[in-house]
Amino acid sequence: MMIKKTITTMEERLLELSEKGNIKVRIETYSDGVFLLADIRKGVEFDLLYLDIEMEQLDGLSLAREFRKDHPNAVLIYISNHESYLKELFEVDTFRFLSKPINTEKFEAYFRNAVEKFSSSRKKSFFLFL
Repeated sequence: MMIKKTITTMEERLLELSEKGNIKVRIETYSDGVFLLADIRKGVEFDLLYLDIEMEQLDGLSLAREFRKDHPNAVLIYISNHESYLKELFEVDTFRFLSKPINTEKFEAYFRNAVEKFSSSRKKSFFLFL
């Protein structure tokens, strides 16, 4: 229940930020990495992933390792309480890490930084978070 509330708040904030910046987004949400990986294997493309490290079936680090094999240019932002994994997150070329509870100013800045990183090469953006 708390996770869903966090997702809804993040989703609303991303929509507000994208509207302010005139950025077209599509947001998909997943309850576990295994469902995201299934869609990725079906060919669903994402430019920016918001991931947690701890998930029930497939953790965010294992998911990122699989995802990176075919998506080296996507932006990964982790939102988690597990700061002990920071060194391992470098292995999957993590763009940013946000600790929970989420700092709103950093969340907004990281979103803008991520958009800047890939906006020059794409007109559409697809976002995901867990």
